[in-house]
Amino acid sequence: MLTTMFTALLLANPITQLPESDQNALALLGTEVIIQSSSVKPVVDPTAWIPLQDSVRAYVRTSGKNAGKTESITINSITNQTSRWIQKDPSQWTRYLKPTTAGIRIPSSVSIPNAVVSKYTPAQPLILSNITPGTIVSETVEVKVYDLNDTTTVAYTGTLQMEYQDLGGFQIKVPAGNYDTRLIKITYDGKVGPASIQDSAWVFYARGIGPVAFVNYKDVSAFLIYNKESRFGAVLQSTTP
Repeated sequence: MLTTMFTALLLANPITQLPESDQNALALLGTEVIIQSSSVKPVVDPTAWIPLQDSVRAYVRTSGKNAGKTESITINSITNQTSRWIQKDPSQWTRYLKPTTAGIRIPSSVSIPNAVVSKYTPAQPLILSNITPGTIVSETVEVKVYDLNDTTTVAYTGTLQMEYQDLGGFQIKVPAGNYDTRLIKITYDGKVGPASIQDSAWVFYARGIGPVAFVNYKDVSAFLIYNKESRFGAVLQSTTP
C-alpha cells in the first residue's frame, strides 16, 4: 500500500527527487508544465541541443512582474575572431557563443541595460557534453567588465565559482508543444566589482529545439543589475524556423 502511494506521488510530482530549493524555483513555471520523468539520454552533441542556426524563440513569462508577457531570444551567425554565433535577448543581453565538441561556451557577453561587456576566463558554460547526471562540474571563472564605449579599459574585475549539473530527464508541456528534455542547473557565487553574485539558473533543453522552459535564464553580466527579487519562469511559445 505504501509503495503504491509513493509511486503515485512520484507520478503526480516528477521533481520530488530534487532538493527542495530546486523544487521551489521550478514552481515558478506553474502547474502542469513538468509532466513526468523522461528516459531521454544526456547531452552528447551540444549543438543538437542548442541548434546553431538563425532562429527566433518566443517565450511567455509564467511568473514575476512581467508574467504573461512575451519575450524573444534569437540566435544569429556573425563574423568574429572568437565566435561565429550570438544569442540575444534584445532588451537585456547578448552572448557570444563558442561551440566545441565538449560544449557550447560563452567567452564574452553584453549587458544591454548596463552598457557593459563582460569577458570570462575560462569561457562560461552554456551547455556541456557527456556530463553524468548528478555530477557537479565546478570551475572558477575570472570576469573582466568593460564599458561598452571603451573596451580597452577594465572597469571591474571579479571571480565566480560556477557549478554545472544535469538534474535529469523530464517531459515538458509548453504552449509550443510537448518535449523530452534534460534539466540543466548552473549556479554562480562570487563578486564582480561592487556586485555580489549568488544565484542559479534552471533550463530544460529539448534536442533539436534548445531551451523550452527556464527559470532565470540570464547572462552573468545581467547579474550586475538583477537580483533574486527578479526571479521568474518562462515557457516556449513558438519557434522560427
